Amino acid sequence: MNRKLSLLCLFLAVGALAQLPLPIDVNKYGSNKVTLNDAVTFYYNANTTSNIIEVAIECQCNGWVGWGISRGGGMTNSDVIISWVDANGVPSSFDYTIGGSKSFSCPDGVCLDTSQGGTNDVIAFNGTNSNGVTQIIFQRKFNTADSLDVVIDPDNVDGYTVICGFHSSNIGPSLQQHPRKPVPTNVNFFTGETSSVKGVDLLLVHGSLMFIAWFCIAPAGFFIARFLKGFKWWFNAHRWMMLIAMLVMIAAFGIAVNQTTGHFDNAHKIIGLIIVIIGTAQPFIGFLADKFFNPERKAIPIFPDKLHWVLGWVSITLGLINIILGIIEYQLYEKGVLIAYCVLAGIVFVFCVAFSIFRLIKPANDGH
Repeated sequence: MNRKLSLLCLFLAVGALAQLPLPIDVNKYGSNKVTLNDAVTFYYNANTTSNIIEVAIECQCNGWVGWGISRGGGMTNSDVIISWVDANGVPSSFDYTIGGSKSFSCPDGVCLDTSQGGTNDVIAFNGTNSNGVTQIIFQRKFNTADSLDVVIDPDNVDGYTVICGFHSSNIGPSLQQHPRKPVPTNVNFFTGETSSVKGVDLLLVHGSLMFIAWFCIAPAGFFIARFLKGFKWWFNAHRWMMLIAMLVMIAAFGIAVNQTTGHFDNAHKIIGLIIVIIGTAQPFIGFLADKFFNPERKAIPIFPDKLHWVLGWVSITLGLINIILGIIEYQLYEKGVLIAYCVLAGIVFVFCVAFSIFRLIKPANDGH
């Protein structure tokens, strides 16, 4: 009896997969297509006869892909279906609900519906992964009778806020935090109308602020301190520029901490923390270098002067490198932009290192 039941379950599972063939037939969905993040495209078809919505997703990734409907415009309190294809090519697709990090006992508040008293309402699914592209297709009812799921109403003229997220390599069931917050888009599944949901991509703001701090302001302040000491205004200019760089950096750091949950768990985040610690300490070390400066000294003291100088170029070079890691990790790049930044950052990096080596060989007692 158990064997017959197992065969029946296997037959039903294979049948469910066979109903949703892959690769995705884009003609099947007509103009019902939405592209997000330049990495995720989804197609949809809301059938008012069967009251079932079918969603097909193509992701430039090898990890899990999440598609869901938000109740408030963000991830919190959203109804999401997360799918993946394992190393053996076996697809999985499950119904999740997302609360705040303290709303549920699940990691980061991302829970299977079944763990919260709900049901898994994916009624059919399939998935493939090939050459770094994952394709997922699934179906669910408009009204699943599960309070954790959003009811899709054909009479809702306002549409629904759809969110998509993905991970470049991690597959389920143990889910790792995706690098970027999902980009919300308002979609009317029945008319095909779409509109962007107004909001600010704070991780992009974080990256922009770090670029301003460590590619623009800090190297300029370094240049002034090293080469323009012949001008009376050099010290005030250097001091204020580095103070502004520190404040911009702290603002960017605060955004990163607020927008991510996996803190300091990879190279980009760890290096970023080191940079923030050094960047925050530098103005105080510089203050001491100015306070204890003696024009009659015979040599430059290791503390605070040489330490301030060494930490300065270390933080700048780490900052330049970490911007590259951030661009790659958060998939904010196009090849041309990344290459252009690498070339410019390489020039600044080589300059900093070359000048630092020169000063080690031939130190100059030229002021602060």
